[in-house]
Parts: sequence; C-alpha cells; structure tokens
Amino acid sequence: MFVCAQSPVNFKLQSDATFKTIDGKEYVVIHEEGKSASELYNEVLSSITLLYNSPKDIVSKVENSTISINGINRDCVTAIGMFGVKVVLSIQYILQFQFKDGRIRVEAPILSRVFSETMDVQPTIPDWLKAQKYFKDGKPNPKKQSTIDDFENTLNGLINRILTSKKVEEDW
Repeated sequence: MFVCAQSPVNFKLQSDATFKTIDGKEYVVIHEEGKSASELYNEVLSSITLLYNSPKDIVSKVENSTISINGINRDCVTAIGMFGVKVVLSIQYILQFQFKDGRIRVEAPILSRVFSETMDVQPTIPDWLKAQKYFKDGKPNPKKQSTIDDFENTLNGLINRILTSKKVEEDW
C-alpha cells in the first residue's frame, strides 16, 4: 500500500532510548502521490483496526490529520539479565502518523516502558540501557546486539505492517 521493499521504515535504537533513521532523522516521510490526506488517514486507521485487538483503547486521533498509538507488545524482547539468565521483556510504545495530501509522516517510535513479570525498568529506560551496557561510547554493544535488534524489529515491524497492510476485500 505505502512502503515499497526498497524503502521500509527502519529506525535504529540510540543509547538515549530514542530512535532515529540511519541519517539521524526522527521521522520518515512516505510519499503516496495522488492520495488525499483523508484517504491516507483512513487507510492507516483501517490497518490499525485490523492489526490491534482493541484499537479504540489505544488510538488517539485528530480526524484526517494525526493518529497516535499507545500500545503494548508483550514478550517481544529477549535480554540477558543478572547472572546470564535470559529475561523476556514486554514494551510499551507510542507510534505517531501525520497526514498531508500525498504524504504520511511517521515519527520515530517512543519507547515509554520496558517490563516483564519480574521487573519494571526504573527510573528511566536510558539509565537502564546504560546500566545493562547495551551501548558503549554511543554505539551498540556487539554482545547485546540481539536485544537491540529485538527492540528495533518489534517497533519497525509494527510500523511497516500498519503501512503495508492491504485493505480487506469488500466482496465476500
């Protein structure tokens, strides 16, 4: 629908727990020529409705302008905890889409909470990333890359599924 295989949304986790593109931007603009802001808005809202169990509980919107999702993805990140024990983490995140004629602006995801049955990251996610040594001198720690990949793949995957979901055929 929106994203072609050559240009998927691909945000990278930073040491301060923010996400940016490879060229340092905090957003991506998807061009969809010939479609109005209203059409794009409705297509993305339709995709969200199909992908989430209870979209009305997690979506905030300004008609034909902005859609924000405050969601949770359970058990999506595997991390190495104390004493080398694997811990499966859940994340709470915010995704935001803005619409203009022919364009969708996708804001970098916001990681608002990391938690599991045995822990809740306190006080802040950046401090937790630092304490867990996910980054060294601002660069991903190769020993922790799989956990960083889990964060990135989860959030980029959600965004790309929203942008690429096909409309359900009305002929049934």
